[in-house]
Amino acid sequence: MARVTAWLLLALAAVVFLKNAWVCDDAYISYRSIEQVFAGNGPRWNPHERVQVYTSPLWFWTLCLFRVFSPSVFLNGIAAAAIAFAATLLVLRRALRDDLAWMAASALLLASNGFFDFTTSGLESPLCYLVIALFVGALIALERDDDEAARRRALRRMLFAAGALLVCRYDLVTLGAPPLAYAVYRHRLLYAPRRWAALALGALAPFVIWCAFALVYYGTIFPNPAYSKLATGIPQADLWRQGLRYLGANAARDTITVVAIALSMAALITSRRGWARALAAGVALHVAYVVHVGGDFMLGRFLAFPFFAGVIGALALCASLPGRARAAVPAGIATVCLVYWLAYPHTPVNSPLGHVTGDTPPSGVNDERGAYSKATVWYYFTHRDEPPFPGHGWSREGLWLAESDVCCGMEWSVGFYGYWAGTEKRIVDLFTICDPLLARLKVTPGEEWRIGHFKRHAPDGYFESVHHLENRIVDPDQRRYYEKLVLITQSERLFSRERLGAIVAMNLGRYDHYLE
Repeated sequence: MARVTAWLLLALAAVVFLKNAWVCDDAYISYRSIEQVFAGNGPRWNPHERVQVYTSPLWFWTLCLFRVFSPSVFLNGIAAAAIAFAATLLVLRRALRDDLAWMAASALLLASNGFFDFTTSGLESPLCYLVIALFVGALIALERDDDEAARRRALRRMLFAAGALLVCRYDLVTLGAPPLAYAVYRHRLLYAPRRWAALALGALAPFVIWCAFALVYYGTIFPNPAYSKLATGIPQADLWRQGLRYLGANAARDTITVVAIALSMAALITSRRGWARALAAGVALHVAYVVHVGGDFMLGRFLAFPFFAGVIGALALCASLPGRARAAVPAGIATVCLVYWLAYPHTPVNSPLGHVTGDTPPSGVNDERGAYSKATVWYYFTHRDEPPFPGHGWSREGLWLAESDVCCGMEWSVGFYGYWAGTEKRIVDLFTICDPLLARLKVTPGEEWRIGHFKRHAPDGYFESVHHLENRIVDPDQRRYYEKLVLITQSERLFSRERLGAIVAMNLGRYDHYLE
């Protein structure tokens, strides 16, 4: 019976995945950069300057690999997400080693909008889920296996999964650091110091190599969205308030995700197992980080990571429950989820085809999947004769730019717009995610903002500078700063002494006074 139920859950997960599969405007920012790679310009946004506009190097280069075999970036993103999601379910089953616990975990995933909405979306979330499952699964195996050789293998898996977390998203370090520190300290005698050094070097090698490449190629190890969204100059108290609004919006509209995070943390902390408490610390630290940065405008996106990690850890504890409780607890969780699927106003299971979101609420936190009802798998296969796809006004505006004699454009939301504009047009992103200068400016005090969408006032002469590829900024200090930035992002001599010196000075903040 359990096996039949498991297969039914897998089938339901596949149906819900395809029914809800979509791609957001932000994903097309990365997709345009992928097209720049295949146009011979390199991994950048505009053809004339090197700017990293994607936050996940591992996801970006995975999609580049898919692009080798297919020109359809939309289907490539869906296919990569499907593979990552299927692998995640398999790794989850191996981590839990119990059919009932796996079914309870799967039922929770199918109930969470925050988790399931981002199994697709074109963003890096499905790859992050897979790596989180590998990481937490290795942590559980490390504590569960009595054989020393098995523990060594689990520790190696955990170390390399931790390295992969960093190249998925830098900020996942908050989730992974506490359990990794615990595991390394507790099992420090498993390896000699030299072996530890070799393992650490191997685990961190992809991240170190990437940072070295990014520093030389882009001039910074941080993606441009980090400057755009984290270095705004907005008072920290305002961001904390917005972060709490983000939690409140999720609690109201995706209740099970927030409740599951809280209950899983409680289960992990009260278990009195060191690994479980370390994992709870990682979950709590990541939630605190999300609040610290003000949350996000996408409902559930950044809570899905601690939700998933907490669910895996909490359900792994079911194996140690006494007697009938070992089966009763996961069965009860699955039953609650079944009721939730049917009774809650909006879940991944009962969400209709063509789901559409209303106006953005005052919190600024929106159900983004519903905002892109014309960028879904269902819409793709039912409206293929209505190009451009996604069928959005931004796509049509970008296509107009591509077919015009205009060399430059500017837009607030540049994903669909930039992709359809092609690889040779220069585009100024007014929300600054893709713009290296505007992203480094502070938000004007008193300026209205929505989380994730921060406007800056462009210096006089900046648009003319982009248009003519010549520094025409009026203010002398801003002009000097832009001169250094152009040297870093546009000079063809990557290893010139002048450029390398400017990179060092820029990262040490020696030019910041020009923008004050």
